[in-house]
This record gives sequence, C-alpha cells and structure tokens, in this order.
Amino acid sequence: MLFAAFSVPTWLAVRSLVDDIMAQWTVRYVEQQVRYDKIRVMRPIVREIAVARQLAGSAAIIDFARDPGNATLQARAIGDMENLRYSFSDQSYFVVLLNGGQYFHNNRQGEYTGRQFRYTVRPDAPKDSWFYDQIAQRRDLHLNVNIDRSLGVTKLWINVLIRDRDEVLGIAGTGFDLTEFIENVVEPGTTGLTRVLIDGAGAIQLYRDQSLIDFSSISKSS
Repeated sequence: MLFAAFSVPTWLAVRSLVDDIMAQWTVRYVEQQVRYDKIRVMRPIVREIAVARQLAGSAAIIDFARDPGNATLQARAIGDMENLRYSFSDQSYFVVLLNGGQYFHNNRQGEYTGRQFRYTVRPDAPKDSWFYDQIAQRRDLHLNVNIDRSLGVTKLWINVLIRDRDEVLGIAGTGFDLTEFIENVVEPGTTGLTRVLIDGAGAIQLYRDQSLIDFSSISKSS
C-alpha cells in the first residue's frame, strides 16, 4: 500500500514531464520544418518573380502596350517575350494588354511561335475577371492558382503589373504546372507531414488534394 501510494503520484509526475518534453520537442521540430519548407517552396517562385518583373519592365513591351495597333512595336515586343521565355523554368510566358485586351502567350514547346496572340480578354467575361480585378486592385504582384480555359491549362500563375511610372498598362508573367509543382515542391514525400499553402484571407492556394484549392481567389470575397 505504501509502495502504491508513492509510486502512482511519481508515475503520473514522470508521465506528465515526459509528455511536456515530447510536446516541446514536437513543436520545435515542426517550427523548424515549416521554416525549411517555406524557403524551399519560395525559392523557385522568387526566381520566377524576378524574371517576370524583367518581362513586365521591358521597354519594347511598354511601348507596344501604349500603341497596340503598331505592327513594328508588336514585333519588337514579341521579340523580347521570346528572348525571356527561355529564362523561365516553365519556358512559357503571357502578356496581357489593358488597351485592347490582347493576350499573348507561348509555351515550352514553342507551340504558338508566329501566332503568340491567342485571344482577347473582356471585362464582361467571368473567365477574365482575374485580369481586371488585379488591375483594379493595383497589386504589383499576385500569385494566382487558376484554370485558363482558353489555353486549356491549370497553373500557379505569377502575375506582375506592366507599369509606365504610375500608369498601369497590363499584366505579364509566367506559370508553374500545378500538378508538377505540388508533386515536386509542395509534397516531396516526407512521411507524416502534409503541407497547405494559404493566402492572407485564408484561401487554400496549394494542397495535394486539388479539389480543395480555391481557384482564382483574387476574384472572390474573403
């Protein structure tokens, strides 16, 4: 009876101490893993942002955005687009002009070489709302997970405003194939860990179950 009287409280105290130690080490491990994952996930994105900003800042593209009917300026602008295409990891780009709504694009296979003008965006088309919403919000940079139904691709898009000083002229950028990015970057196969990337409003942007991703969240209310 004396042994039980002393052993039970001691066992409970030791168990509580061990549980506390395990909880503290688990939290520390997860915090370190999150920091590591954040750097690993953001590294390829940051690189693409730098190239996308270079594309959006092209003098030839800015000149063309101001005069989209000028064939000479268009040829120069497309030349810059194609030169920078190979700098993107996806080797694809898009440029959308506010004046006229022309959407230019080419992909890794060079499928649209010579016919980079793909279609025209319209403010009354729901599928084009991402473009006009970012213009209205004047967000210089936005990462948008969206399905481009005109091109038939689903990507994590990097959108950068084309500006001439304070005037917004359009949007330029690139994209990552969504499935490949999730498999190779978001979910590299670490046992026991699941990664969820959310935006400032709490919308799921990247997750291994794509049915839970909030596509085109830029055009939705919080």
